[in-house]
Amino acid sequence: MKQYEKLWLERLNELINNNITNVDFQLTDISIALGISRAKLYRLLMKLTGQAPSDYIRNKRLSKAYEILNRGVYPTVKETAAAVGFRQPEHFTRVFFKEYDILPSELLRQ
Repeated sequence: MKQYEKLWLERLNELINNNITNVDFQLTDISIALGISRAKLYRLLMKLTGQAPSDYIRNKRLSKAYEILNRGVYPTVKETAAAVGFRQPEHFTRVFFKEYDILPSELLRQ
C-alpha cells in the first residue's frame, strides 16, 4: 500500500471514529467530507480493503462495540448499540453474532 493510500485510510478511519455514535452518518457524508464521489469511495475501499464502504463502516462499528462490551462500559446491549450508531438493538445483535459468533449479551456478562 502506498503512503498516500495509508494516509487516506487513516483519514477515513478518523472520520468514522468521530461519527461512530451518529446513526445518520452515511456514505454521502463520507464522500462529501473526503471530496470524492460515492463511486470513487467504493472503488478505493474495495482496492485497499476488499470491503464495500457500508461493510467497512459496519465492521468499524462492530469492532468498537466489541471493545465497549468487553470493557463493560454500558450496562445494556441497547446502550452499546446506540453508542456505536445502531438504531435497532435487534439488528445490532444479529450482525454482532454473525461477525463474532457470540451474542453481545453473553460478552457483556463475561
